[in-house]
Amino acid sequence: MHNRAQTKLQVDGFKGNCFKGFADETSAQAAWEHAQACGAIGGNGWWVVLEGDIPGVYYGRAQTAHAVGAHRDPVIEQARSQEEALQKFCCACMEGRVST
Repeated sequence: MHNRAQTKLQVDGFKGNCFKGFADETSAQAAWEHAQACGAIGGNGWWVVLEGDIPGVYYGRAQTAHAVGAHRDPVIEQARSQEEALQKFCCACMEGRVST
């Protein structure tokens, strides 16, 4: 593990970065998940959940992960727009490719 000074050297100069130390991995993971859920980080955009706990169209990775839930083999696709996501989901429904 890096100490604070070594880690700070890695992130200095990157616009928008902030440094925060965590006491343990569980605390760091909780902060990461919170940041994703708030949309502060991660792959926001439109996603289509074809196989998951709650199939449908979602915006952002946090909502998509919630919709996938505990599904063992989720099938998700990314879309460039909400319209494209809705079209993909509608076509998949009509083709019988959507399941929980």
